[in-house]
Amino acid sequence: MPEILENPRASCLMGGALGTLLAIPRVVPILHTGPGCSQMTHLGQIHQGGLKAESYMVTPPCTVMLEKEIVFGGLDRLRETIRGAIEVFDGDLYCVLTGCTAGIIGDDVGSVIAEFQDVPLVFADTAGFKGDTYAGYETALRVLSDALTRPRAGAPDRRTVNLFGIVPYQDLYWQGNLNEIRRILARLGVKTNTFFGVEESVGAFRQAARAACNLIFSPWLAREVEQVFRDRHGVESLRFDCCPMGPTETTRFVRAVGGALGLDPARVEAVIAEEEAYVYSFFSTLAGYMEQHRVALVGDAGTVTATLRFLVNDFGQIPVLAVVTDQIEDADARAAVEAALGALEFPRPPAVFLENDQWRIKEILRAYRDEITQIYGSALERETALELRCKYVNHTFPCSEKLIFDKGYAGYRGCLKLLEDIHTRNHLI
Repeated sequence: MPEILENPRASCLMGGALGTLLAIPRVVPILHTGPGCSQMTHLGQIHQGGLKAESYMVTPPCTVMLEKEIVFGGLDRLRETIRGAIEVFDGDLYCVLTGCTAGIIGDDVGSVIAEFQDVPLVFADTAGFKGDTYAGYETALRVLSDALTRPRAGAPDRRTVNLFGIVPYQDLYWQGNLNEIRRILARLGVKTNTFFGVEESVGAFRQAARAACNLIFSPWLAREVEQVFRDRHGVESLRFDCCPMGPTETTRFVRAVGGALGLDPARVEAVIAEEEAYVYSFFSTLAGYMEQHRVALVGDAGTVTATLRFLVNDFGQIPVLAVVTDQIEDADARAAVEAALGALEFPRPPAVFLENDQWRIKEILRAYRDEITQIYGSALERETALELRCKYVNHTFPCSEKLIFDKGYAGYRGCLKLLEDIHTRNHLI
């Protein structure tokens, strides 16, 4: 191991894949792991994503591999667990996820999967040591696309889009953000396959090749699925730095989508005018007591970029510091993230750090103690905010201080919820 991280801001690859699958109704993950993996990914990935639990099951079926399975192999135990899961859970899709133990001993999971020809059962190699939550999200997308997405027959549906780049549970507000983007696009006459959330199903993956394009909200995520859809299905992608938040970025997003899909410009501008009038009417009520802060943000690239642009471009806050906690190895992707954070309507860009180690993040924040007055970060930043006597907003993963159902900060109306939270007194946010 080249480096030891203190309090990493993501789970392992299996945790990311598990969260992705659990966000799709009637998908049943089956874990081929040791006994601790299911418990720890629940506590770490799901519970820390806004105090939620799995929606379709209390806990996923697990083989609970012990010494016997490690020595002699765990395929018999896996076979038994799959049969039990099919009997107990009425699912539209079953997916076996392997943990580190199965990955190390080399269990031939594919041979067991092949025995269940009459069951919608797939397999994902998700040994945790191979990556983090984001790699797990990409792995799950690839497996689901390969197994479910049917080749397109005929011309694409010019009024349907696929949405990628918002990682369930890792993004605290994934459900609400997806709902708001769906609402905005519906006003334009566009149907959105969000894939995740209570209104979706595996059917969205089956029909995904019919879409006119993919909308990807990340400068670096979903590269593999982007390539698969382009090469295999002829579906191109429109990529954004982040999920839009606030009127300025959401209007840019709406116009970009309208242009890409060839929508009626008059309808696009009419929707923009109505939505902007609505949100600005509430902005005006804050004019008398709006607080201006010198802000620092700590979290994943998408949330930090979206929030910083809204706070600065729409709400007049002063950008001081942005710490991106994603472990981005690709140099071009890192450069894209840094460029996105500098695209602000402010004469001085914030200092940008890409750092995932908690001790180093604390030292970075301490170095700016004389400048920052408000910190937007995870539960891990609360102690530092108290030390630095800064106001604190629990805004990014991990979050153990508030329950989040379908609240979202994206789009025109989501930013109003953020402003409500920021200005709520005697309340941890």
